Amino acid sequence: MDLKKNLTLLKPYVAGKPLSEKEYIKLNANECPLPLPQKLYQKTAKLRSLNRYHEGSGLALRKKLSSLHKLDENQFILGNGSGELIQLYLSAFCEKGKEAVIPENTFSLYEIYALLNESKIEKISMTPALEIDLDKILACVHSDTAVIFLCNPNNPTGHTYSYENLESFFSKIPFTAGIFLDEAYIHFSDIYSEEKTKNLIQKFKNLFILRTFSKMGLAGFRIGYGISNSETIELLNRVRPPFNTNRYAQEAAETMLELKEFSLKVIQENKKERDFLSKQMQDLGIKVFSSGGNFIFIQSRPGLDKLLEESKILIRNAYSFGFSSDYYRITVGTQKENRILIKNLRRILK
Repeated sequence: MDLKKNLTLLKPYVAGKPLSEKEYIKLNANECPLPLPQKLYQKTAKLRSLNRYHEGSGLALRKKLSSLHKLDENQFILGNGSGELIQLYLSAFCEKGKEAVIPENTFSLYEIYALLNESKIEKISMTPALEIDLDKILACVHSDTAVIFLCNPNNPTGHTYSYENLESFFSKIPFTAGIFLDEAYIHFSDIYSEEKTKNLIQKFKNLFILRTFSKMGLAGFRIGYGISNSETIELLNRVRPPFNTNRYAQEAAETMLELKEFSLKVIQENKKERDFLSKQMQDLGIKVFSSGGNFIFIQSRPGLDKLLEESKILIRNAYSFGFSSDYYRITVGTQKENRILIKNLRRILK
């Protein structure tokens, strides 16, 4: 059995350790730390006729997304988590041998799926401030560039470009190159605006925006969605597997869109606790980078993750993102979890 040549170049995706939440404080996977409202469990528990296939494109959910974003329902596509949509996009718009432009220190699934797609990969180094270097990206775009991947806010650094910065950048990208904008963490940033998202989609026909429900509490349901013009979505539906999102995930996502007070609480709690963690860590002499996500990015002593794990606190070493082993990504937890974290950091770093 012959393997694809690029398979030998692949490294498996590294996720946060899935250890028991009852024993550990999990600050390593950028999950929502708040328990889900009972209404969501009640709605999914009422599902019946599960012996039958459901409406595969998620029409009911797409209609609710249409209402939220003030765009047509045919401008949305659902995915089994955001990873599937990355894979579908490359399958549809990046022919073998064409180039995918990917920042050096970002979400690893872009590179993994590009390699599987047998795409050429152009890695772009970050600025000294660990920001995605838009000027370097522009300088390397050429006729064989099929797609440019941008994560905003960036995972794992948290740096966030304004919509104005992005609009200026997008206007310089030729239409022949697709722009894949991953906004998994956009709700936690200060720039978040559905109106500005809508304006970008309407202005740039080569733009595809990725969103996920995972960070708002539905990580275990595996559901995300993409936004673009209807022509792009129609082409993506040609490569989308039938029934790719299950009924439970669709129902949970529909319900989550109704739970506006809960979503607002998740965002507000995150911002408050993110500010608390940043201030406390800076006071401890830790280098903290400004973040627009539900996490913070820091530089501290090597082995910090191992020392915290001894106290049953899990954080994410950023080595798998291409950084040296003294960089870490830490999910913003609950108020109680964050104070336990700071208490242990004081003990370790004293």
